Amino acid sequence: MTKNRGEFSPGNQIDLPRGMCRYFGFALEEDRSPNTIIGSVDFVTPDGAPHQRNLRLGNNMMEKITLPIPEQCGLEMYDGKILTFRRDNNRYFINALETDDFERVFGHRLDQIFGMGSGRRYGLIPKTPA
Repeated sequence: MTKNRGEFSPGNQIDLPRGMCRYFGFALEEDRSPNTIIGSVDFVTPDGAPHQRNLRLGNNMMEKITLPIPEQCGLEMYDGKILTFRRDNNRYFINALETDDFERVFGHRLDQIFGMGSGRRYGLIPKTPA
């Protein structure tokens, strides 16, 4: 989470590795120019409110998205949390979990987690077998 809202406010912008756009239903275009919009993502927050945000390619060639302001959408903050995005049709439900809660709920289902140079990790949580 970047400190995009200033020193005293929790951040709400994340840098994503190139190619994460595919998770949100967009094609990876290798020749895309920096500072362009990749597409619009519809998020649903814990308070049930919909929020539309643009996924974009930054100057550093990482994909970026500014999430809904946490204290206005039923979340205290994103900083220091593990963010989950659950896709349902064309909407993405956001949750911000403490590490222990995440491990308890999802830890046994994790098999492909990738690391970034910054130390952040990302991956898919497989659905439980039917």
